Amino acid sequence: MAHDVFISYSSKDKPIADGVCANLESAGIRCWIAPRDIAPGDDWPTAITRAISQSRIMVLVFSAHSNSSEDVSRELFLAANSKLVIIPFKIENIEPEPGKQYYLARTHWLDAINPPTKEQIRTLIDCVKALLPVREPPAVFEVQSTTPPPIDKRTSGNEPPQPPLPELAPRKKPAWLRYLWIAATLILLGLIGWVIPPFVMHTFPTLRLAPGIETAGTAITSKAISTAPALSQKEITRNGAEMMLVPAGIFIMGSDGIRADEKPQHKVSLNAFYMDKYEVTNALYEVCVQAGGCSLPGDTSSYDNPQFANHPVVAVDWNQAKTYCEWRGTRLPSEAEWEYAARGMDGRTYPWGEGFSCEKANYSLCTGGTTPVGSYELGKSPFGVYDMAGNVWEWVNDWFSETYYQNSPSSNPLGPDTGQYRVQRGGAWANAADGAARSANRGGNDPSHWDALVGFRCALSSQ
Repeated sequence: MAHDVFISYSSKDKPIADGVCANLESAGIRCWIAPRDIAPGDDWPTAITRAISQSRIMVLVFSAHSNSSEDVSRELFLAANSKLVIIPFKIENIEPEPGKQYYLARTHWLDAINPPTKEQIRTLIDCVKALLPVREPPAVFEVQSTTPPPIDKRTSGNEPPQPPLPELAPRKKPAWLRYLWIAATLILLGLIGWVIPPFVMHTFPTLRLAPGIETAGTAITSKAISTAPALSQKEITRNGAEMMLVPAGIFIMGSDGIRADEKPQHKVSLNAFYMDKYEVTNALYEVCVQAGGCSLPGDTSSYDNPQFANHPVVAVDWNQAKTYCEWRGTRLPSEAEWEYAARGMDGRTYPWGEGFSCEKANYSLCTGGTTPVGSYELGKSPFGVYDMAGNVWEWVNDWFSETYYQNSPSSNPLGPDTGQYRVQRGGAWANAADGAARSANRGGNDPSHWDALVGFRCALSSQ
């Protein structure tokens, strides 16, 4: 069940938080607060993550206690990533720590005291009520056609249905004409095979036939060239970025679940392409920075730490991700390519199939941060691609549209021509698996947005 407001607070401020929640609910505002709304036996981090993803607004009871709380920091991470409006209800006159300042710098504060007055509570209620209509999801109406169905003249009025017209037998061609056509075709094919190859090889002596296509799951190494490599090529370059061949095929895209932007579930056919086996790491991204091809991440705390060299690079916006992939001679994957590489042809919910656990992916605060790429052997996709659920969100090339699936092409879709947000896929370590980590789940963000939960990987056309 969706909630209007998620209450974030330090356990030391629980009496005030409970009072804030009670006053909001008395005003008809649906409220979620721990531990009241955590079911017995439910995993605490998973319940928190799920509740935030189902809320529209976060009310932060801000005090010295919440300012130093790691739990509150994680909840701010999740709220920002889920695009919740954050209302800091400031009951003490202090400045937020740098980690929280990032999320609250441009946020309007509501000043209060400890304990808040009735007037301050009323101001909070009015503020929440003013924001809720803006964040209500748009209603979706099914358009009913007013055009009457075509009249079947055979059954209109009192006329009895007419019998079907008899089928005419096809005219048979003479047997000698059919044999003559076969003979002419064989002669023509023989001439083509005898004349054309010597002519081509004589005229273009450097021309060679392309090597055969390898089977799905064969690893290659990306090379900084503008054209696609031969499909059997296997190399290691200075950045060491391995890619996996994803064969051409038809797969089931989207879902018929509760999210409108994933509907309708539909079949999509794609040409063969390559996908990075792992998310782009700090070490790989640094090669581009040192070469002058890329700019530094917005936050370099993990980028500068040698212990995170093999972790996914984060705090890069869409433009930086696109620049890196192009510098490497590749590109960002399309949304359809990403989902196909993640779930394969059988419509599975997660890259590994059904059900989830912390042994298969990094999500729902299983680790409390990013993990080295390729850490989850049990969680790789059918094509041998790792970390396509959890760890970090991944930028893809498409513009985001909630209604795109209603009329998207069935072959090699590339997303809308324009938009406000670019698509992100896969969820992050701080997201609930039953939501963001699903392969069909879609998200969108401003191309200039970056945070500690967003990274990317690259793709390459095979022809």
